Amino acid sequence: MATILIVGKGGFGDMIPLWDLAAELQRRGHRLSVAAEAHHSQACRALDLDLIPLSTTHSPFTATPDSEIETLVPFARDADLLLGNQLASTPPILGALTGTPWSYCTASPLALPSHYDLPWWPGLQAIQRRASQSRFIQDTAYRLARAATRLVMQAHQRQRRRFGLKDGAHPRFEALYSPRLNLLMTSPILVESQPDWPPHTHVTGFCAYEAPFLGSPEETEAMQRFAAAGPPPLLIAPGGRDRAQPAHMANACLAACRQLGQRAVVLLNTRFHHLIPPAPDILVTGYMPYGTLIDPMRAVIHSGGIGTIGWTLRLNKPSLLLPSVWDQFDNARRATERGLALSLPTRASSSRIAQSMEKLLSAPWPNLESASRAIATEQGATIAADAIETLLRELERSKIAESD
Repeated sequence: MATILIVGKGGFGDMIPLWDLAAELQRRGHRLSVAAEAHHSQACRALDLDLIPLSTTHSPFTATPDSEIETLVPFARDADLLLGNQLASTPPILGALTGTPWSYCTASPLALPSHYDLPWWPGLQAIQRRASQSRFIQDTAYRLARAATRLVMQAHQRQRRRFGLKDGAHPRFEALYSPRLNLLMTSPILVESQPDWPPHTHVTGFCAYEAPFLGSPEETEAMQRFAAAGPPPLLIAPGGRDRAQPAHMANACLAACRQLGQRAVVLLNTRFHHLIPPAPDILVTGYMPYGTLIDPMRAVIHSGGIGTIGWTLRLNKPSLLLPSVWDQFDNARRATERGLALSLPTRASSSRIAQSMEKLLSAPWPNLESASRAIATEQGATIAADAIETLLRELERSKIAESD
């Protein structure tokens, strides 16, 4: 069996595909360790994974300290394969320093932008939304976004040069892609393979991972009692920027629910529970496995994280998306273009939210129903693990051939 070092950075949503994949690779007998930020220690304990703590990433444009790369070198040298996500810039550098091959893994379609399916970019999404039919505007946004990210990531480029990587690859995109295996762990319902993607790229399907380290039995039971005590509630689930600053989204959505006479469950970090006054038709709860949380809901209002979209599709729940940051704008574009959700601009008013929710709850969703049937059969972690094991066998055959 192989020894695999996972290097991941970011929040829970950024890491969830790696946790699902790690659990599957463990089940197959592979030896794994994880280099990640300390706030993922609970996940590592639950999965019985050794944690190599990394510095906290406050911005996706911040370069990893050189000392952190040097700390990881011996772990990388002992591994048969490195596996990194879209916020981990170190696997290609570690691969160059140690000769250990790496694979790239992401759940975000925006991490693999294509000229054939032009994405919506943060900071440019407003004009892209208004000019959605203009190929010129969308192509210009594509070029501007790539140029801007290259400019603000000059520290990454200098770091790559210091460690001997002088290829000039874009530090947010091509520099991270693997020449051997790239995994996009989301549903092909939302993104199709594109001809300008790097070779050896696989769309694996959705990872329906119910994280055992989220929430408590008491919170889950309280949510289920509330859901069963009346008409199915709406779920309000701020994400991205609104997860850390939830007041506006939560209160605007609750005002819309009151206008429509809808019960609601509000998903917030416990430190923000005081922001929502107690009411008999509102439950404020902490995080718990998303499948368990979403299943009893009538519909979901959320920020458009790709994992939350996946769960709403799988469980056939209509969604209103209020994207606020990063890939959420492009995720919302994909879901709405396919007739799977509705979307509003960031900071929509409660009246606009109420109007959209009324439409959401009254309209039929045939595309959502068919997508739900399809996504229920997807096994993202299994497909990804199969691809990794195929790569490991190829690498072993290459070693044998070189030794002959």
